[in-house]
Amino acid sequence: MRDQLLGDTTAGVWTTADAIAAGLSEQEIAGRVEAGLWQRLRRGVFCDGGVVASPRMRGWAAVLAAGGVGHAYATGRTTLRLLALPLIDDDDPATEAADLVHDDVVVLDRHRSRATLHPVHRQVPVEQRCRIGGCPSLQPVAAMVDAARVLSLEALVCVLDAALHRELVTPESLHALVAASAGCRGVHRLRMAVALADGRAEAPTETLGRLLLQPLVPGLTPQVQVCDRSARPIARLDLGDERLRLAVEADGRSTHTGMAADDHRRDRRVGAFGWHTERYTWFEVRRQPAALQARILAVATRLERRAA
Repeated sequence: MRDQLLGDTTAGVWTTADAIAAGLSEQEIAGRVEAGLWQRLRRGVFCDGGVVASPRMRGWAAVLAAGGVGHAYATGRTTLRLLALPLIDDDDPATEAADLVHDDVVVLDRHRSRATLHPVHRQVPVEQRCRIGGCPSLQPVAAMVDAARVLSLEALVCVLDAALHRELVTPESLHALVAASAGCRGVHRLRMAVALADGRAEAPTETLGRLLLQPLVPGLTPQVQVCDRSARPIARLDLGDERLRLAVEADGRSTHTGMAADDHRRDRRVGAFGWHTERYTWFEVRRQPAALQARILAVATRLERRAA
């Protein structure tokens, strides 16, 4: 019964102090962990054994480990996970990146840094505080400042694209954030990311393709609509150059095999109206960027000669 009450208000996560307050001894706590009934998420923070911790549980574990409610707030990567925004380096077999172990919190009191818990010490205005799924957090826009400290530029642009697409933030709020963050660590990267962000992207694969290919083929535009001769829409392209009639389609991060037949039908459909389609995969954009750039540039050059 005592175990069942633990974590009721904190997404199934609790602390050593919570367990002792519920009447358990330190020996009983250690016994539950050793028996696999509990698992340790962070030092002094637990959840049921055999559970894969959700972003909400991860957020609560970070907050509780950093001092608890009223003393710490999720921010940076932790807030982005609470919002289900894409973090391309969380678990990527293509690059062997694995950033899931890291959590970010802002703390109102000094807190000793730990290997995978990244606390930032500062005061947080009340208007920047909120709860996401019940977990104490910074507002999405404010959390972007701390995300900019730790994410690569391309990872940050993927986050901003998704946040803009879902209308979690606005271009105006992002520009205001950059202006208000002058002098903060990471603001240069944040400023660059805001300038590159485009809320028309519907997936990180599209964002990464745009960042890689648009400098070479400036006419490539996200979400170009192709119409038939009666002006009826027949397809919407991930990236399209209307002058060259070049379509560039992202096949996505996960396997795309089941959709291949539909994709080929669509490619033939837009091809009937003079469009040439090139496709790229997550592996190409992450591990073979130079080869992908060379391929698309060669096609664009050929189509440029045809258009001249």
